[in-house]
Amino acid sequence: MSYIKEKFYLNKTVLQPANQIISDSYVEITGSNCYVDPKLSTNKLVYKFSFYITQNSSDTKFFLHVKLQKSNDEFSSNIVDIEGANYNIANDTVSGSDHFYKVSTVLFVVDSFSTPHNLRLVCKAYDTNKTAWTHENRFFDGSTVTDKFYNTSLVVFEV
Repeated sequence: MSYIKEKFYLNKTVLQPANQIISDSYVEITGSNCYVDPKLSTNKLVYKFSFYITQNSSDTKFFLHVKLQKSNDEFSSNIVDIEGANYNIANDTVSGSDHFYKVSTVLFVVDSFSTPHNLRLVCKAYDTNKTAWTHENRFFDGSTVTDKFYNTSLVVFEV
């Protein structure tokens, strides 16, 4: 039996990322972008990213689409959606006292590639009335505006 010691591994955290408003246009989620140089193109890549999301006001629900993209030119012109690496996030309540707060952890296992690429997660709202915020918790203790930030966490590795 052989054992391959050398495989690609990346662990990245963004401390106190700025609040993002997710509107009805795709936007890269802060902290989700990384450079991947896999050792073998026949391996799979695990992409795991954790971020915080909340509704931006007490009177709106949000419905978001999230997808993983790759690029071999740092997303300047070559941008490819990775097939099957997408999901939706939504909240089901609207109330001034019942905001939706969620830490969303994305986990995709995707085919590797033969040349280095960048990966990133992008997100957009279903429409302008269903937007959300990321990374910032305005009411950390339940009532007082405190503006606490959730540090994003990204891990990418070959299997």
